[in-house]
Amino acid sequence: MKNYMTPEEHARLHRRRARQALGLLVAVLVLIGAVTVLRSGVRAVAKLFDDTAQKEEYEDKLEGLVLFDPLPFDGIENIDDLTAGGGCLGLCV
Repeated sequence: MKNYMTPEEHARLHRRRARQALGLLVAVLVLIGAVTVLRSGVRAVAKLFDDTAQKEEYEDKLEGLVLFDPLPFDGIENIDDLTAGGGCLGLCV
């Protein structure tokens, strides 16, 4: 069994380790690229199905309609003046 390396074997070992390091670097970059493409795809699909602007438009339109809806009450004897429409809106003395 030999315990020494020839200069050719030593150079071959250095080239092999350099190729392994380069392969590891390429594998890491490919993995990062795949994750980035996957995240971008998910965001694009989410943006495609996002209807937040339409919901906000509906909310603005419906806000005026439900602004003056009375609160639910049990009976006519429990109704307050503002719900019945007899409120003075701060103008009464």
